[in-house]
Amino acid sequence: MKNGTLSSMTSSDTVSVTSSVMSPCDMNTSRMRRSLVAKMMAEQDRYIDILSFHQDKLRPALEDCAEKVEYNIDEHQIRDLYGNWEELLKIEETIRKKITSDSSSQSFENIGSTLYNLREDLKEYEEYFDLFGKILKLAEHIRQTNVNDQLQKLQTEVELNEARLYRDGLLKTILFQPLHHVCQMSVFLKMLAVFTSPTHADLRDVIKSYQIYQNLVVKIESFYQKTFLEEAYFICDQLQSEWDQLGISDKNGFATKRGGNVKSWKIRWFTIRNYEMKYFEEPLADKPLTTLDLRQCQRAFSDNSQDKTNCIGLEFRDRTYFMYFTSLNERADWLNLLAWKIYLMKSATYRASQAISSIKSGAFPNALSLIV
Repeated sequence: MKNGTLSSMTSSDTVSVTSSVMSPCDMNTSRMRRSLVAKMMAEQDRYIDILSFHQDKLRPALEDCAEKVEYNIDEHQIRDLYGNWEELLKIEETIRKKITSDSSSQSFENIGSTLYNLREDLKEYEEYFDLFGKILKLAEHIRQTNVNDQLQKLQTEVELNEARLYRDGLLKTILFQPLHHVCQMSVFLKMLAVFTSPTHADLRDVIKSYQIYQNLVVKIESFYQKTFLEEAYFICDQLQSEWDQLGISDKNGFATKRGGNVKSWKIRWFTIRNYEMKYFEEPLADKPLTTLDLRQCQRAFSDNSQDKTNCIGLEFRDRTYFMYFTSLNERADWLNLLAWKIYLMKSATYRASQAISSIKSGAFPNALSLIV
């Protein structure tokens, strides 16, 4: 590099990224993580509100109806309907308390360890799922009585998904919430793993917690499992759309790239905007040397074939681009973002099916293995 510029580029095929200071894109990765955690906590608060509503408002209303002959329900049915609901509420309140108490100075840096340390408590969800068939039958019985009219009067006191309310009615919509929540948490934790640095102290526990929630997902009856997990995977698209609009998933940095015809390595300036990856001779260059459409990329992968530390590859139909980075964290940031964008090209149905089938393959060695 001379006078702040980069040497001219040859016909090319391989790359390495370098950076000596924290770039705006490093901060963007942190912003993506904070955005994700904020979404997680907002959903957590909403879920706790629904659990509390069912326990504190609907249950007394049902118990009041049970004392009246004309409603054709009894206290035993109500007890069975609620199962271990109170325990689920206590677990989620504990999770919220532990995570938010950590947030003031650490920006929710220990979510993985918090959840993993509560793994035994989370087994309460297995009991709920085991009882769910019986619970739904009781809910259907209640729906066919005039108790349902009494419950509808309370509907405005809780925020629920309108489409689900229309499809399932108030009581069933609420009873389905633990299933929705477990599916959503599995998706949130997958995303959190992807956007957590490989040297971050919490990454290992984030992945372990993801596995815990995945193992809970497979306890859900297969029909509901498929439906609710697909719905949960739309969270990925919603968040990515927000990030694209705010520009916080954009990335740029220097990269050392191997030539295509002449296998020499040259430093280039790389940018990612939406699904375009460009490289330039230097940061101030007006025109890119090449623009790559990531929608045409078949895979992004860690590479050992080039005898370069922290090397990755981008495989297209007509060629494979290689690049190496100056640090493990840099490589992970670029590789995970590239792999993530390729992953989002797959449908929510595919992602949900892949998530279920991946459980059979055992432990996940790293975040990248969650999305390839």
